[in-house]
Formats: sequence, C-alpha cells, structure tokens
Amino acid sequence: MFINPTKETLELTKQALGGGLKKGVNIASGLTSYDLQGPAKNLYPVITPLRNSIARVRRPNPGDAARWRQVSALSGSGFDAMGWVPEGQRSAAMSYTTAQKSATYVTLGEEDYLTFEAEAAAQGFEDENAMVSLRLLQKLMRKEEIGILAGNASLALGTPTAPTLSASGSGATLPALTYSVIVVALTLEGWKNSSFSGGVATTKSIAGADSKTFTLNGGSSNKSSNTTQAVTLGQTFLRPPLQ
Repeated sequence: MFINPTKETLELTKQALGGGLKKGVNIASGLTSYDLQGPAKNLYPVITPLRNSIARVRRPNPGDAARWRQVSALSGSGFDAMGWVPEGQRSAAMSYTTAQKSATYVTLGEEDYLTFEAEAAAQGFEDENAMVSLRLLQKLMRKEEIGILAGNASLALGTPTAPTLSASGSGATLPALTYSVIVVALTLEGWKNSSFSGGVATTKSIAGADSKTFTLNGGSSNKSSNTTQAVTLGQTFLRPPLQ
C-alpha cells in the first residue's frame, strides 16, 4: 500500500538527516517536475493566398460541371490593327472567336481521427477535439492551394529526350565508374511529391478511411532513354541546361 508522507513526517526526516549525510538523488534520477507548456506549438506554414482570394460561393444548381461561354478574340475588318475609314463610309463588322467551355467538378478531401481516450488524456493540455478540426482544415487548405496552382487534369507530359552528358575537371568526389542517367519531367505536384530519399513520384495507391482504395498519379512523365558516361576519379558530371 502506498503511503503519502505528511508534511510533519517530511520535516522530521529533514531534521534527522540534517547532519550532512550524502543524498543519492540527482537530476538524472528523474525525480523532477515536468514543465510542459500547452497547447502544442503548431510550427508549420499555412500560407494559402490563392485559396483565400477565391470567393466561397455555390451555384444554385451546380450539376456535375461548371460551364461557360468564352470569347477569346476580337477580329477587326480589313487589317486587324488598323482602323482607318474613308470620309463618309463605314467599316465592315468585326468578328468574334467564341467557344463553349466546361470544367468537371472534382473532390478534395483529407481525413483525421480522435479517440475518446486521447481526447480525455489531453484535458488540461489543449482542446484536442478543436485542434484536430483546426489542423485538418489547415492541411486541406494547403492541398487546395497546390491544387489551384498546379493541378493537372489533362496535360500529358510525354517522354523527355535522353540527356547529353560529359565529364571533366578534377577534385570532385565521384568514384571512377560508368554512370547511367535517365530524365523524368515533373509537374509542380510531381516536384513536391518527389525527393532524393523517396525517389520520383509515379503513382500511389491510397487506402481510404472507408477501407476503399484509389490510385493517384504522382505528377511525373515517362522516363527517357538512358545515357551512359564514364567518369574517372575527381571528374564532375556536366550536362547542357534544360530547355
């Protein structure tokens, strides 16, 4: 049975041990207070100027797509950039270049969860229910910003041409080997999704919170043919600037 010592007992103990006895407790023993500042510090960017500048409006009858008429050019009569007309006469009528446009609606989504146990355990630290909702909204806003800036639904990247390589110089750290280089074109989404450690983003299968799966393209093109280049110790790879 655990017995919590009273204040009087602690005082008597201090007096009994006040004769210069060595104590075996230091900071490494872990018998210290735990100074935890709350709430958690959210040290991540939430900068979404494009998303914030677009009005949040809803069409009365949205259907499955947004549709509009586009006037893309006005062509004048005669010479398009000259408007001279003789005295007493009239110019011919100008013409329009028009088109019907549409954009199918797509869905943006992000998921999170909070267990009852975690919500209860966070009491006194932060309102975890509110913070989960806030962070979920902020992450969706960041994904929406990238979607507005760099979303690609129809542009095919094609296949890049094989790179042109050379090697020269001295003092570099590349081992003496024959290297094979392949080029892959990336959209902005592809660049954001790729890394040196994780490789090029091609496709990713996502297991949703509803136990269903779907696949997203990572924003990368087909890979080019490879080009090989022999490098002696100390040389540096050289390639022409990308066009």
